[in-house]
Amino acid sequence: ASQKLTPQADRSLLAEFDLSNTEEIKRWLLSFGRHAEVIQPKTLRNEIADEARSMIAHYDISSPQSHYEVDEDKDGYQIV
Repeated sequence: ASQKLTPQADRSLLAEFDLSNTEEIKRWLLSFGRHAEVIQPKTLRNEIADEARSMIAHYDISSPQSHYEVDEDKDGYQIV
């Protein structure tokens, strides 16, 4: 895989990669959360968007897709 990093005028960084597959870079991109945006290819952009929508569904307790109830009186964290 090769890469090209280009600083932008708005102080962001354009990262270009030549990859044989996208599985590993998807996890890496998702680790940046809202601080990264896939511009192209459109297929990768759509895959990241689908993953983000899936994550939202897990955290939206009002959604019928949510599998867990949150006990707001409980101290600490519960990760399932």
